[in-house]
Amino acid sequence: MHKSQRLDDVDDVITSALSYVGADPSAATADVYDAAVDVTKERASKALADDDQPAAIEAHKRISSLLARAASTPFVDENTTKRYRHELAEWVAQLPLEQSASDDELQELQNASEYAYSHEGLADMRASRHEAVDRYAEARAPFEREIRRPYFHAKPLDAAQIRNWRAYLSWEVRREAPDQASTPKWLRGSTMRLFERCLVACALYPEFWLRYAYWTESRGAAGGLDSARDILVRACLHASRQPEPHLALARVEEKRGDVEAARMCFARLDAVAPFLVSAAEALAGFERRVAGTVACNASLTNAMATSLSAGKSDYYAAVSVIRARLLACGTCKKDESTPDGGDLQAARDVFSEATASVPNKLILWEAWLAMEENAAKTQLDVNNVLALYERAVDAPETQEGLSHDSRASLGMRMLAFANLRASGDALKAAEDRYARRFGALPCVGATAPRMEVGASTDSKKRSVAEAFAASAEDAPYDKTLRSISEATTSGDVADVKYAAEANPAPQQAQYQTQKQYEEAYAAWYYQQQQYAQQYAQQYAQHYAAQQQQQQ
Repeated sequence: MHKSQRLDDVDDVITSALSYVGADPSAATADVYDAAVDVTKERASKALADDDQPAAIEAHKRISSLLARAASTPFVDENTTKRYRHELAEWVAQLPLEQSASDDELQELQNASEYAYSHEGLADMRASRHEAVDRYAEARAPFEREIRRPYFHAKPLDAAQIRNWRAYLSWEVRREAPDQASTPKWLRGSTMRLFERCLVACALYPEFWLRYAYWTESRGAAGGLDSARDILVRACLHASRQPEPHLALARVEEKRGDVEAARMCFARLDAVAPFLVSAAEALAGFERRVAGTVACNASLTNAMATSLSAGKSDYYAAVSVIRARLLACGTCKKDESTPDGGDLQAARDVFSEATASVPNKLILWEAWLAMEENAAKTQLDVNNVLALYERAVDAPETQEGLSHDSRASLGMRMLAFANLRASGDALKAAEDRYARRFGALPCVGATAPRMEVGASTDSKKRSVAEAFAASAEDAPYDKTLRSISEATTSGDVADVKYAAEANPAPQQAQYQTQKQYEEAYAAWYYQQQQYAQQYAQQYAQHYAAQQQQQQ
């Protein structure tokens, strides 16, 4: 192979490398610039030896351009930037002006009225650019200093690294000018390069892939949707076991009009993360848009049947709620003959079947009751809602049914609904039903926590965070104690009151660390709940005994 051919091949490789990492601030980029300058100097020497003046001049201009570009790169190590600026000044000092800069720089110098068309003017123009580069590097420095692992590793990144990449990307996106034409050449493409750098270290984190794809698509440039698709295809390879890239790719394929490709994404997602509620919901919405409301219903019906046979009760309950709500509002239909505006009876059938199949899922009863409450227009409808509450609350407790806490939660909702919507007789009947079932009526203004899919309905203790967030004024003990008359002199009740009042809330100054304080507060809060329950029960018993004596 001839030497000139070898130089051409090496130069092509280096040129390609600079197109990808030319503005990367890491020290490794300096090695690429050094290699490019060395190869070009060797090309210039060969041209001079062959007395090829045009080739030598072209090589000199290329060296000047490479050094100017390196001098305008905001390297993390500022000494690297200073070295290139020093080399650039020494290099152009021995060359005529036409060989000291690229054609673009010479054109810019010629058009700039504030700079003279000379070596001094070229130096002033470059010095102004270097000041802007230095300001950018200074603003970026705090983020760069926090990057501890710029390379890929299967070991998860620590939380501080993830936060830093999020903040770094947010800063870069905010800084980017909407119009790239107004952005200096040395800064163009910096946001894209930062995303690519981030995805080397964060390749296993879907959030960064999705953010990159959204940023690419939202810029409005030609081919933005195709570029977003390419990014998400890469995401599905690197974070293949995560559902988010597959969902995002399905949406992009739909936007591109490739319906079959979108369906293939959903099929892959089902293999990667089966029985994922968000996937079932996304597929139902997709089918509604591309195939109609009947196809939407068929998708959810199939998901319900598959999950029920597989024993995935939580998934089955969640999908049942989604299907019932869509049937009620008319977003999905059982068949084409169903009129527009929703099929409330079809939604009731879904809830009835679901509660019969998995009766221990509170989310089903809550969603069903919420739908019926919203649909109730007449007093007869209100009575029907109360009958449904009675069905949920009064059913005998079994291993397959709702737990005691779940029934109590629904019972408190029943009283709230009856208070606002029912007649006086119906409200009294609801109160009597609650008292028979749970022993005493709740305090005025008391509310029950909502339960979510997968949450433990038997849990009585609140988390440390929840307990710490509640103040002493909001404690159930205080509400109960203040809402019940203190006229009683019952020994048992007095003992409970004394025990509660003798156990004041812990003070932060008593503990060395915040964690110890939160744990102590959580324990105290739970004990206050127990005192409140005992006080309410014992007072109800004492009051009932007094009533019997009076009779």
